[in-house]
Amino acid sequence: MLSDYSDYVIGLATFDLNGLPKQHFVTSSDNDGAWIQVIFQTLCLKSLLACSLKLEGLTHITIQGSQNDILIVKQELRYVGLLLQKATPQEILVSVLENSLNL
Repeated sequence: MLSDYSDYVIGLATFDLNGLPKQHFVTSSDNDGAWIQVIFQTLCLKSLLACSLKLEGLTHITIQGSQNDILIVKQELRYVGLLLQKATPQEILVSVLENSLNL
């Protein structure tokens, strides 16, 4: 049995639908917040690509980093970005995604 997915979450950030950061929370005090900038840049790039390529229906983006992974989920009124431990099992990522989409 896998442990609760919150055991794998290092940080959480919310962004408005324009991709602007609103709030963020981290579980460790030594986190520099660079991951929030990565999410912001990703959402900006997503907007440019969506306009240029007429992409619709984005529900999530996964970014695999060297030390951590990031999962960005689009909800009805915002984007939620989760900074996750690198060793997060695929089953946990699916659980986080499903729970985030249902909020």
